[in-house]
Amino acid sequence: MRRLMAPPRYVRITVEEFDAWARKNGFADFDASTVGIRTLEKVYFRDTNEKTRIVVFSSVDVRDDAARNVGTDAIRTYIYLRTDAESNTRDWFKYIELSRVYRTKGWRENLTSRVEEASLTISKDLCPKCNNPMVLRKGKFGPFYACVMWPRTQCDGKGKFDE
Repeated sequence: MRRLMAPPRYVRITVEEFDAWARKNGFADFDASTVGIRTLEKVYFRDTNEKTRIVVFSSVDVRDDAARNVGTDAIRTYIYLRTDAESNTRDWFKYIELSRVYRTKGWRENLTSRVEEASLTISKDLCPKCNNPMVLRKGKFGPFYACVMWPRTQCDGKGKFDE
C-alpha cells in the first residue's frame, strides 16, 4: 500500500529574513527594471564576473512584506548574462532558470544550494577569443566550460574560432 506524503508546510518569510540571507551570501539589492522586468517582489543579485550575475527573486512583496499566494510563491534563481553582442542599456538577458525553492522550513539551505549550483555553472573566466561568458556544458567526453555565444557565432564553444 502506498503511503501518501503530507503536503509541504509553508513558512512566512519576511523581507528582513531574506535580506539577512542575501547579505550573508554576498547578494545586493537588484532593480529588476534595469533588465525590463516589472515586479513588486524583492530581488537580489551577485556578480560572478563582469558579464555574469546570479539573480534571486524572493517572492516577498515589498509593499506589505508578505509572500505571494501558495502555488505562485516559489523563490526563483536565474543566471543572467551580458554579451558583447548586446549593445543597449538593458543588455542583461536571462540565460537559464535553476530549479525553484519553496517557502518551507529549509528554504535557506535549499536556496544556498541553488546558488552554489549556479556558481559552478559559470566560469569566472571569459572566452579568450570573444570576451563573452563561459558556462558549463556537458559533452561526450565529460563536462567542460564553453562560450555562451556558440553556436550563434563563429566561436567553436571553447573560446576558439575556426579559421
